[in-house]
Amino acid sequence: MKYKWLFSIYFVTFITNAQYTLIPDAKFEQVLINKGLDGGALDGKVLTANINGITTLDVSNKYISDLTGINDFVSLTILRCNSNKIILLDVSNNKNLVSLVVDDNPYLTFLNCSNSKLTTLNISSNIGLVNLNCSNNYLIYLDVSKNTLLTSLDVSKNLDLTSLIASNTSLISLDLSTNYYLNFLKLDNILTLKVLNISNTILTSLDVSKLVSLSNLDCSFTRISSLDVSMNSNLISLNASSNYDLINLNCSNIPLSYLNTYISALTTLNCENTQLSSLDLSSNSKLSILNVKKNSVLTSLILGASNLSSLDLTNNLALTYLDCGSNYLTSLDLSTNVALTTLMHSGTTNLLALNCSNTQIKSLDVSIHTNLKELNIDNMTVLKRLNCSNTKITDLNIKSNTALIELNCSFTPLTSLDVTKNIDLESLTCSSTKLISLDVSSNKVLNNLIINKNSDLTSLNCSNTRLTKLSLREDPSLSILNVLNVVTLTDLYCGYNKIAALDLLTNIALTSLLCSETNITTLDLSKNIFLEYLFCSNNKLTDLNLSQNTKLFQLDCRDNQITSLDLSYNRELGDLHCENNLIHSLDLSQNDYTGALDLYCDSNRLTSLNLKSCSYGTGNVAYFLSALNNPDLTCIMVGNVDKAINNYLWHIDGIASYSLFCESLGVDQNVLYNMHCYPNPTNDFLTVELNGSEDKVTFSIYDLIGKLVSKQEGQGLLNKLNLSGLVQGVYLLKIDTDNGSYSAKFIRN
Repeated sequence: MKYKWLFSIYFVTFITNAQYTLIPDAKFEQVLINKGLDGGALDGKVLTANINGITTLDVSNKYISDLTGINDFVSLTILRCNSNKIILLDVSNNKNLVSLVVDDNPYLTFLNCSNSKLTTLNISSNIGLVNLNCSNNYLIYLDVSKNTLLTSLDVSKNLDLTSLIASNTSLISLDLSTNYYLNFLKLDNILTLKVLNISNTILTSLDVSKLVSLSNLDCSFTRISSLDVSMNSNLISLNASSNYDLINLNCSNIPLSYLNTYISALTTLNCENTQLSSLDLSSNSKLSILNVKKNSVLTSLILGASNLSSLDLTNNLALTYLDCGSNYLTSLDLSTNVALTTLMHSGTTNLLALNCSNTQIKSLDVSIHTNLKELNIDNMTVLKRLNCSNTKITDLNIKSNTALIELNCSFTPLTSLDVTKNIDLESLTCSSTKLISLDVSSNKVLNNLIINKNSDLTSLNCSNTRLTKLSLREDPSLSILNVLNVVTLTDLYCGYNKIAALDLLTNIALTSLLCSETNITTLDLSKNIFLEYLFCSNNKLTDLNLSQNTKLFQLDCRDNQITSLDLSYNRELGDLHCENNLIHSLDLSQNDYTGALDLYCDSNRLTSLNLKSCSYGTGNVAYFLSALNNPDLTCIMVGNVDKAINNYLWHIDGIASYSLFCESLGVDQNVLYNMHCYPNPTNDFLTVELNGSEDKVTFSIYDLIGKLVSKQEGQGLLNKLNLSGLVQGVYLLKIDTDNGSYSAKFIRN
């Protein structure tokens, strides 16, 4: 009950107070009583309904010191309160006020007449005024030069204001923002002004050189064309953004710590010797001159697309981040910026020389600078990644870059490269250079090396590294290659050069080898038991031992001088190129590969080709076969003759045929010295002449699928066989004598 009772009292009191306006100054209330706006004795209040419709009020010369309650005169348009003792006056709630007379109030120190409709304001006699807020009115002209004690002035948002005179005051803060027509400003002899805001005006010039105490200046959105604040030794904050006519800005030799430079027209900026820690000039596309010398605390500098052709950062020792943007710089020296960790420079496409020595940059990519001729990276002890490819650098000293793990110097005119000190190097790419020799044997953790198309390279030492892949394609002058003790090497591509010897005995992990078109005469692969791919074409090999390479899947040994090729251990072989050799016999009968085998054995001296276990009709398939230009190959052993004949992807000479069995019918080249068959081709008869004495002879004739079609008996050295029962085609003749067996091939017309 007590709570409800107290709440009722509070509610009634609130309602009662809401109906009255407090008038604490008795003299002010007496005036209202005299005007019939208040009745009865002085009680410090007036009925609000009696005053809220009043439009004109004159309380001048009444010795009033406090006009509290004036805010409830909401309809007031004219207020005369001159010649009183008022100390504080706030008429900011009198939004219809168009005329205010406050002169001759010698004690007035605070005046707030903001948010009204004032067009004029005369406070010249209010010499004690300290704080004035007349913002958001319709003032056209304001002179406060007589108010010498004035410390704070807010004249913002007077949209018709054209002139302000504030000379000889004690102003500390002055707000003139959003006075769109302000074109005259006089601030002479003000030694105390610290904060000045003239943003959103049409001022075309501003002289603040004598405002010696100025610490904060906002002149954004003006029409100033040139601004010099170098004499303002206390200035710490400057906002000059969106000044579309501002082309020159000098803020040097001051303790400036904040600068907003969103100024699209700016061409010259001097901010030497300031306290700026960061500077963003990414919007200053017309900037051609920049001075940032002696900025001892500057850590971040961002340049956008600009017209800069030079940049001096020698004294910016604290700089850690630099974005050069897009400009016309031809050289950049960062050697004194010992704290620099990040460099963005992709837009400086005209760069010819770059000095990054002594910096803390960990990753540097200059490959975009195709005209770069000089690169200094001395004493960059934390540099881990360097890409200087596609440049014109002729000399690269990386001896002091001991942390380097990745280097790309491809497509450069480098003639030498010393990596002996870079013991942490893991990846090196140096294709298309002018290198003559390269030794990476000291780089024991190197696991990737690409060095293709180096036309002058003659020697390469990769021993003792951890390379897994080595690509040396199109290094035509290479004659010496050392890959000893590279036990991790799995892929080696070292073809098309002058290498005469290749020692692979220690490369036990090797799975893929390309050494085509070299001067190699021998190739020892006995320790490379994991080898799956071998490309050794166009060499001078006479022998190729693959007995230890049981995992071999693809073999290309074409265009050599190989006479014998034993594939009995290579049961997983799926692709074979051995064209243009001197091979007599190929036996793939042990092949277990379950895929589609491709076999190219053209232009050899084959007399025997066994495909029985890897041809149609068995578990495996010889998908493609080319055995052309083997004039002595007459019989090819297969698993299914019909399917072999009908396979349009199998290509053999016309003299050759397919058979289930060829071994007993093969032509022994030695028999040619013991017998002679003629005419060949023939029609109905074939004459066989034997050398030596033969009492009894048996002649067996087979077709090319191994079927016996004729058997005739004979004796002596000269026998004539009847072929009239044979159709046209190629036949094999087997001759059995007491002294041995002979075979030959003939054609029946």
